[in-house]
Amino acid sequence: MANLDQVIDYTKLFQDVELATAIGQLKQNPAQLQQFLQGQQGKVYSDILKQKDSTFQKVYGDLTRASEAQESILMLDKRNKELAQIQKEIYNNQKGLADATTEDKNLASRKYEMNQWSIGDKNDTLFVFSSLFIVLSVLILLTGLWRLNLISAALCGGVASFFIVIFILIVIYRSNFTNVWRDKRYWNRRTFEGKYGKIPVPLCPGALSGIESGFSSLEKGVQSGIASTGMAFTSATQSVAKEVALMTQKV
Repeated sequence: MANLDQVIDYTKLFQDVELATAIGQLKQNPAQLQQFLQGQQGKVYSDILKQKDSTFQKVYGDLTRASEAQESILMLDKRNKELAQIQKEIYNNQKGLADATTEDKNLASRKYEMNQWSIGDKNDTLFVFSSLFIVLSVLILLTGLWRLNLISAALCGGVASFFIVIFILIVIYRSNFTNVWRDKRYWNRRTFEGKYGKIPVPLCPGALSGIESGFSSLEKGVQSGIASTGMAFTSATQSVAKEVALMTQKV
C-alpha cells in the first residue's frame, strides 16, 4: 500500500515537472505561446458553443414535448366534449321515444275509456229504446184485444198504465244515474260527489291541540281499559283455579 502511494506521488511530481517545463518553453517562444493560447481559446469557444447548442436542443425538445402534451390534452378535452354531446343527443333521443311511448299509452288508455263509456251509453240507450218498443207492442196488443172485446177497457187501461209507468221509471232512472251518479270518466264506477257533503276542516290552531288532547285521553282510556281487563282476567283465572282446587279436594 505504501509503494502505491509513493508511485502516485512520483507521478504527480513528474506531471508538475512536465507542466513547468512546458510553461517555461512557451515563455521562451512567444509565437508558440500565442498559438497555444489561440488553440485553447478556440477549444473553449467550441466547448461553449457545443454546451449552448446541447442546452438549446434540450430546451427545444422539452418545449416540443410540452407543446405535444398540451395539444394532446386539448384534443382529449375536445373528444370528451364530443362524447358528452353524443351522449346528450342519445339521451334526448331516448327520452323523446320514451315520452312518445308514454303519451301513446296514455292516449290509448284514454281512448279505451272513452270507447267504453260511449259503448256503455249506447247500450243503455238501446235498452231504453227496446223498452219503448216492448211498451208500444204491449199497447198495440192491448188495443187490439180491447177492440175485439176480449178484455175490458179498465183492464186494458190498467195494464197499459202499468207498462207506461215502468217505462217512465226506466227513463228517469237511466237519465238520473247517467247524469248524477255515474262517473264521467269510468263507466263502471259511481261518483259520490255532493251526496254526503264534505267534512268541515277547522281553521283555528286550537283545534289541533284539542284533537291531540282527545287522542291522548283516548289512548289513556284504552290503556286503563286494557289494564282493568287484564286485572279482571287475572282475578277470574284465580277464582276458577280456586274452584277447580275445591272440586278436586271434594273428589
